Amino acid sequence: MRRKSPDIVLVGLGSPKQEEWIASHRSDVGAAVCLGVGGLFDFLAGKFRRAPKWMRMLELEWLYRFLQDPKTKWDRVFIEIPNFLFTVVFEALASGKKSSGGST
Repeated sequence: MRRKSPDIVLVGLGSPKQEEWIASHRSDVGAAVCLGVGGLFDFLAGKFRRAPKWMRMLELEWLYRFLQDPKTKWDRVFIEIPNFLFTVVFEALASGKKSSGGST
């Protein structure tokens, strides 16, 4: 029996662990909303600082975070994100070819 019944659960395990945890435990925790929040807890605890305002304005906070902790961010920046983008573009191009062929 579940002793708590939260409305919102924040999961900060990093990607893809937090998404996998949410997928496998969402029904167990019974929360209406489960959010993967990545490094939020590190910022709140003061472990890492936010990027300077000029970097945030230029959408470069990811670079600042990478420079603070390259060892743990390496795979995300140079492997996971490029693979994801390649997959999205490839699937978009493939679905475009399927829908444009054959009608007269």
